[in-house]
Amino acid sequence: MATEFWNLFTQRTAALEVAIRGDDAESLVGITNELAENLIAFNPQLNLMIGGRDPFRLSILSLPGAEECANQFVSGAPHISNWQISAGIPEYDPLKSVHVTDDEGRSLTISYADLDVKVLPIINGHSTIVLSLDSDFDPTGPKSHLYQAIAENVIFAVLGGWPLELSKVVMLPRTKTGKLQPLESLRNQWLALVRPHRVD
Repeated sequence: MATEFWNLFTQRTAALEVAIRGDDAESLVGITNELAENLIAFNPQLNLMIGGRDPFRLSILSLPGAEECANQFVSGAPHISNWQISAGIPEYDPLKSVHVTDDEGRSLTISYADLDVKVLPIINGHSTIVLSLDSDFDPTGPKSHLYQAIAENVIFAVLGGWPLELSKVVMLPRTKTGKLQPLESLRNQWLALVRPHRVD
């Protein structure tokens, strides 16, 4: 029942907020998977994404033709402080750049214009997103965690959360990937990949 999902979601919001604020991708993926499995068991035409900060966001997604199901499901959502609950992938304002800083004060800023992207095919139920940066860097070097943090930030900004079917995102230099597709195509790439897969 829908009530079962909303009760579970309400119980998990505090842990979700801690995971999002702490950039704890492992915990976030675990909780998101638990919620998505509950939602899909209720209605296989629905899925979800979680993300955002101030407010946090829960987006209920639907397969083509099931948009009204998502709208009806969201209409029964509880009111939770500092959470925005809506149907569909949220709109976003493209940013010019993304900036991260680690606990030791090291920082990194990357321009969105320097990023290309490719969504890889789903294997065993999960996909990888590759971000290609038009700059030479060592993806395993001492600043690799900063590049990874930016990659995860891009996913949250563009897709509005961390999708159930996404296992990981990686950032590599353009010299290793070659020219990929523009970053603004990410949302369409993701929907084109996931929707046929979920219909099957």
